[in-house]
Amino acid sequence: MSEAVSFDEGIRTAEAAIRDGDHDLAGRLLATLAAARRDEHPARLALEAALATATGDFHAALRAWQRYEALFGIRGRDRLKHAAVLERLGRIGEAIAVYRAIPTPPGSDHRGVLQEARLHGKLGNHTAALAVLDAALQGGAGPETEVRLRAARARAAMAAGRRLDALTDFVFLAEAQPGKPTGLVGQIDVHLLHYDRTAAAAALARAQKRHPRDVKVLAAEARFIQQFGNDDDFVGFVQRLVPLRLGAAEVEELLAEMFGTRHLFFTEELRARLIAASGLPAHETILRGLLDEGARATPELRLAAARKAVDDVAAYPDSPRGLKMRVRLASALIEAGAAEEAETVIDGLAATVRGWPYSPPLIGELLEWQAVRRGDVAGAQASYWHRRRMIARRDRSDELECLRALPGPPPPVVVVCQLRNEMPMLPAFFRHYRKIGVERFVMIDNGSSDGSTEWLSAQPDTELFRSASPFRRAEAGNAWTNPLIARPAYADTLCLRVDADEHLVYPHVETRPVAALWDYMQGEGAEVLAGHMLDMLPETLAHVAAPEADFTERARFFEPPPPPMPVVTCPYFSYRGGPRTRLLGIPSDHLTKCSGLRGGGTVEQTRASHRTSPARVASVGMVLLHYKFRPDFFERARRVAAEHQYASASQSFSRYQLLEDEMHRSVLSAETRPYTGSASLLAAGVLKTTPGWDAAGEVPAREGEPEPAPG
Repeated sequence: MSEAVSFDEGIRTAEAAIRDGDHDLAGRLLATLAAARRDEHPARLALEAALATATGDFHAALRAWQRYEALFGIRGRDRLKHAAVLERLGRIGEAIAVYRAIPTPPGSDHRGVLQEARLHGKLGNHTAALAVLDAALQGGAGPETEVRLRAARARAAMAAGRRLDALTDFVFLAEAQPGKPTGLVGQIDVHLLHYDRTAAAAALARAQKRHPRDVKVLAAEARFIQQFGNDDDFVGFVQRLVPLRLGAAEVEELLAEMFGTRHLFFTEELRARLIAASGLPAHETILRGLLDEGARATPELRLAAARKAVDDVAAYPDSPRGLKMRVRLASALIEAGAAEEAETVIDGLAATVRGWPYSPPLIGELLEWQAVRRGDVAGAQASYWHRRRMIARRDRSDELECLRALPGPPPPVVVVCQLRNEMPMLPAFFRHYRKIGVERFVMIDNGSSDGSTEWLSAQPDTELFRSASPFRRAEAGNAWTNPLIARPAYADTLCLRVDADEHLVYPHVETRPVAALWDYMQGEGAEVLAGHMLDMLPETLAHVAAPEADFTERARFFEPPPPPMPVVTCPYFSYRGGPRTRLLGIPSDHLTKCSGLRGGGTVEQTRASHRTSPARVASVGMVLLHYKFRPDFFERARRVAAEHQYASASQSFSRYQLLEDEMHRSVLSAETRPYTGSASLLAAGVLKTTPGWDAAGEVPAREGEPEPAPG
């Protein structure tokens, strides 16, 4: 009996030592217990596994669990610990099997279900997580367990794009747990994801009333301001933090959540207001640190950080965290131009997951990049659409009212454009695209009030849609345009998705219609026409301010952008910069554009029109002459800021006001060049051509193209 008591006391003491972090004592105790009692004991084996886990030796932990399983059969919560070790070692299939084998009788806490769902979510497979949670809830659960399951399901549903399902669960949580903010905060986040300002504000008001000082509610308010706030909202939030006595880490997290990237657009006046509102020296220090993060990290710095992160997980590179860090490294290598080393890392990732139940979406983009690089575009597209089906399809074409459809099949090339109040731009827009041979326009009017709708209705070659829904909620219009482009009738059509202030130019545009370029693209198997925007500059803003001014004649200067850098997603390069960076002191603009894509649904645009799903990109490039500086420039900037359709709109407008005060100052620089046609872009190195396209037969420019109908 005394031996049993001594053994039990030793087990309890070793358990306490592990819990307190005294690993040396725990190790000595377990060694003594093993020597005193040579036969294996489940409690001692469990503690050996726990000690090995605590010290980071997961291989030793697994060996202990394997002995435990072989001798006694692992039971109870020890199964969760066993599965966690398998996760850390990258043995994902085995971990999932252990989680699934944990019984879920009536009244159980469904811990295995929750952990399996968490693991699927960590790997990016939110559809699998939802399937596990749905099955558990359908099987019945006690009240407390139902709350945990529905909280997990709500998060998974949000990640999978199932907005209404997530909202239903968050409403349930708010009613089931009135003393906790989880349900209301979740509702706020769902509405923010949907860009529903009114609903998000109402949920935020309820949360603030119930939980006025809760940090989670403050974080939700910060996210609301980041999405919809103006300068006064930013300053007011900083002031509200002063009396709350929050820790430095909490304050920094809240402010970072509120700023997002909008602080990169702050004027010096707003920065000064924020510093003055900080109230406490500690808050001021945090603010200054966040505001000084405006310098964009170089590819070299990102690569160095990614290498260090991989070194930190070198002992267990196949764990979910290790996998994530290796994905980060491969992406950084691609951006730094080290494509061959990136392929080696990607090959290692593919080998890691080969025996898993599925290839995690986490590594999908990298595998698709590699497939395209190796010539397997079809394989990359199949992988993309497999991943895409895991997320609820973002199709908002039901928000479009068709005002006029056009009969017959589409011509070889069509223009697709969404717009709002673009009457000053439309005549020149139609004139340009008709001149290069476009015979059909698919236009989406997003609530114009300046006569644009009526003018478009009078154009005989225009298919016209209308929507009053928010442009931002439609993913910058992608949820409208992608379904229209994907119509089966457009499978052999080049769809040019452009804005009303963008005029597409390609090599020899003056003598060859765009249909000839599409023929050339199809001959080389290309499905995407890509390039970049080129801001067209006047000598001064006063030159384009007059309503009667021809902005295409006045804004006839350009600046070559910096060279592009490689990126993971199509078109596999990224242009940043532009004269607005110089003029406004704002971060580098995203200039990359994938304006042309094959219709029919093989390819879709992502991130507005800056990226597409995997595709072969045309060898010939294009440029969008971007008439940002136009007769109604300042009036338009004020309207856009008020409508909150762009995250940085209010801060950008503050920058534009600085230009309005100096209308007669030259906006040109030493790098500025006059635009005299596609040859001037080729000479400047900003437009890409090929010998094959240069040698293609010339076709005379169209004569007598129809003039736009009068407004």
